Amino acid sequence: MNVDVNLTVKAALNRPCFSKAKLVTSKNGLYRRIRWAHVLETLDMDQLINGEELILTTGVGLNKDSERLDFLRTLIQHGASCLCIELGPSFPRVSEDLISIALEHDFPIIVFEERVKFIEITQDLHTFLINTHYRTLQQLELISKEFHQLTLSSTTGLYNILKLLQKQLNHQIFYLPYEGRETSIPLLKQSVCQKMTEQIGKQIAVSTNRQKLKRGEPIIWSEDKNTFVLQAIVAMGQTWAYLCMNVGHQKPSEFDTLVMGRAVLCIAQENIRIKYVEEKQMHHEQLWIKDLIHERPIDQKQMKARLGLDIKGCVRFRVCVIEMVDLKKGKVMEEEESLRIYISLLTRTIFEENGFQLLITTENNQIIAIVMTKDSNSDLKHHLKNTLDQIKERFLHKRRDKTTLIIGIGRERHQLLDSHLGFKESQIVINMEKLKLREETLEHSYFYDDIGVARLLFMMQGEHKMDSFINDYIGAILAYDEEKGSNLLQTLKVYLDCGGSKQEAAKRLYVVRQTLYHRLQKIEELLGGDFMNTERRLSIEFAIRAHLLSQVMARIN
Repeated sequence: MNVDVNLTVKAALNRPCFSKAKLVTSKNGLYRRIRWAHVLETLDMDQLINGEELILTTGVGLNKDSERLDFLRTLIQHGASCLCIELGPSFPRVSEDLISIALEHDFPIIVFEERVKFIEITQDLHTFLINTHYRTLQQLELISKEFHQLTLSSTTGLYNILKLLQKQLNHQIFYLPYEGRETSIPLLKQSVCQKMTEQIGKQIAVSTNRQKLKRGEPIIWSEDKNTFVLQAIVAMGQTWAYLCMNVGHQKPSEFDTLVMGRAVLCIAQENIRIKYVEEKQMHHEQLWIKDLIHERPIDQKQMKARLGLDIKGCVRFRVCVIEMVDLKKGKVMEEEESLRIYISLLTRTIFEENGFQLLITTENNQIIAIVMTKDSNSDLKHHLKNTLDQIKERFLHKRRDKTTLIIGIGRERHQLLDSHLGFKESQIVINMEKLKLREETLEHSYFYDDIGVARLLFMMQGEHKMDSFINDYIGAILAYDEEKGSNLLQTLKVYLDCGGSKQEAAKRLYVVRQTLYHRLQKIEELLGGDFMNTERRLSIEFAIRAHLLSQVMARIN
């Protein structure tokens, strides 16, 4: 049921308070919308008019014809809906010049030849507008509930939402998804559907329209004496489809756009629900990806059939691991599973949006993706970084809790059977993030290629010789800290990270320089005066990182 929420000039003229009113211009402007009514007796109206107001005046202060003409022009310029004049001593007649300007702009001029009470007119119109607005909200609430019920209770929720939209507004509905066939209600001929697709494509091609659609704003245009309203179905930062409505010869009413907006929101939710179910099912079907990354025996014929490529053949790929922190590892709760599926869907959506081919699965609190590209000339590392930045930005923008993402990426490889090596490298990068060994580094990187000497630390982690190396170079510092409860090791690390700059080290440690001098003096006593010599300094830095690695790995294990 279409509810007319617009008060037009024509509708106002049919109200009892306008029974003695007379239209002195043509009927072309009678369908102008009225949002409010004002009494106005001045030319200074910049702060008084917002547009689509019915203006009442007696002409007090408009003593000259030139002033009345300026008054009318200013009303038209500010988007007023119509002008109602009480004829009398201040405004005895409507001149031909006034009528000419009004006709030129299809602007209605209404006159009262007898005295009327403006307060009764404004009260009547405002009461009508407020009551209509209230009824509109009630109707919208009912329609919204019906839309949401369809998404929850029906296996064909999308089609039923479109049917309900058409039933409520009685306009031609056209749905154009990125994937799948277009849908029209009532059913259109194939040639008409093709024409609609072309028309929508032309509108989307306009850059300003693309920006509006991405922000969720409707696009309205006229073609072949019909007016169309177009909105994008946007979810998770991606456009999934377009919804178009033909409202006929008139402009869309406010009710039309409001109901369409509710439908767009529910269709976006339905798209996400469908994708969520598909993603969950896909994970069950792709358990063999876990076999691949854990170097377990796999059915290579099955993989070749699914991927359309030979896993022994050459392909550019990197293994990417996205870990959700603040979730209890190993304890699969329903909300954690939902979050994993959401991040997995977000990851798949953005990677495919950026032109990657993807194999993806989940394990505990990690999303594991084998990211492939067919482009042999592209900078895969740079492209991956930009894509992962988008994933983090969209995820962190939506999440309101403390959950965040840690990302690790292995080296580029060309044999899918080597995926287990990239998986191990990705885990090393993630552990590096947990260690906070590069917390002073300004440039962040997700890549195993960039962690430098830490690769050696992980290779040697757990070996007895490493413990001996740590003790030889910083054992005295560790013993002193344990005995005195001090933190000379942190001071030494920051001082070395700052390249021996006392000013910068004091600033990072939040201590005065004199305090730093005392600490450095004690460090020199414990390590010897040559601890800043090149070879010894390099060994000490390596030993510090090895010690921190062993501590955090012990906590992780």
